[in-house]
Amino acid sequence: MHTLLVHLQMAPMEQQPVIATLLLQLDLLVEPRKMSIYREEAIEALIEALRRVEFPYFQAMALDALVSLCGHVTASGKSYTEALLLKIAGFDQPYTNLMTALKNDLRDEADEKAASLREERVAFVLGNYEKGSVFKALEECFKSNSLKMAKTCLVMATWLTYMIYKLPDTCVREVARTSLLHQFINVLRSSKNLEEKVFATLALKSFISDKGALEEQGVYAKSIFNVLRKLRRSSTAVTDILKALINLPSVNVVSSIQGMCSRFGMLQRGNCGYFKKFAHTPKLLHVSALHLQATSCTVWEIYSEEIRSLEVHEVKESVYALTANSNVACFASHVTALRQVNMSKHVRSLALVGDKVYCGCNGYAIQEVDLLSFTVSTFYSGSRNLLGKQNINALDIHEGRLYAGGISLSNRALTGSFSTHTNIQQVSINNDYIFTSTKCGIIEVWLKERVSKVASIEVGGGNAKITDMGRCFTPVP
Repeated sequence: MHTLLVHLQMAPMEQQPVIATLLLQLDLLVEPRKMSIYREEAIEALIEALRRVEFPYFQAMALDALVSLCGHVTASGKSYTEALLLKIAGFDQPYTNLMTALKNDLRDEADEKAASLREERVAFVLGNYEKGSVFKALEECFKSNSLKMAKTCLVMATWLTYMIYKLPDTCVREVARTSLLHQFINVLRSSKNLEEKVFATLALKSFISDKGALEEQGVYAKSIFNVLRKLRRSSTAVTDILKALINLPSVNVVSSIQGMCSRFGMLQRGNCGYFKKFAHTPKLLHVSALHLQATSCTVWEIYSEEIRSLEVHEVKESVYALTANSNVACFASHVTALRQVNMSKHVRSLALVGDKVYCGCNGYAIQEVDLLSFTVSTFYSGSRNLLGKQNINALDIHEGRLYAGGISLSNRALTGSFSTHTNIQQVSINNDYIFTSTKCGIIEVWLKERVSKVASIEVGGGNAKITDMGRCFTPVP
């Protein structure tokens, strides 16, 4: 090791990152918990190379050397750190594809455990060297004009940020936040590369456990809200970030909602409805007063700029309520009948999940219909109220929970309830909000986590009747 140290001190700059990497790995094997001159010289050489903004080649070599220290390599030495970080963020496909391609080149379980231990040691010594000076050096590398080097810097910064929040806090997290948080936000807002955005979300998710870092993210909430929502399907980390941001008192939820939704207008062309998007009039929810024949059900195909009628099914009966999934559509024809099933109560709303249909009825009840056996059972029965009608006007199912609107529910089976002080006609739920509508054309928006009202929307000047609402969708390109 002493020979390597001397060689490091005398070697030209382009050779130093490789020598420093080898010296640091050997030092961690010998005495992982004790600082030594070998470790100090190795880390200093790597950080010094990162600071050489006038020599991008040296910076790139240092970044490659640091990524190799992460320890995630195959038996033949091929690094898969990027794919693993994407998997941790919830974007599994690159990792799955890589593991399939390298199935004969993977290390055994014992080697993986040893690599994980080395990874923690490397992250600890790098992050804590001179009170987080490596984070300041990485900040300089983010400014590079080289796309390749900027990507490598992003990977290294993401990995190190993720690791320091896994390890006990040694007062370097604040340095990481000060140096890198804005860089991750900038990547999220400006990058056109999906993987780069996913890396940024993983780092930002790590920061949300830090109150100061979370408050700082709240400053950017309005500018990143739309981007985060679009990344939901690519990164599971996004859900945690959005939930944390929405619950910040400093975040203006209403302005965030307004950037997410657009208003739709409708033109009638015979039996084919045609919706055109008016992007210049943003509203909080996709709402349309749809006029259809009472004896038909229409299937619509949703595109990014319009909604087109795909097919019309004549059912020869008046349709009072409708619900559907990718396999089946269920509707209530007569008020006391679900298609092919006679109900004991008047059906006012429907919700479908799997092979079960839940029917909101008058008389404070929710009934469950088994589509396999066409049997009916009472799922919920509320207490009577002699002061007025009690009807379940609206049902919606989201993330395994059944939401009912229209009456005051009280039962041990309930997981929660809240009062809107209005007669709810429709309910729609998404990951962040609960939307409720009234008879007079008012839509109220509630935060799902805090169950607090954040906005009200008046549809059609307060004279429109809202017959149905649907949650946000992913349009066909």
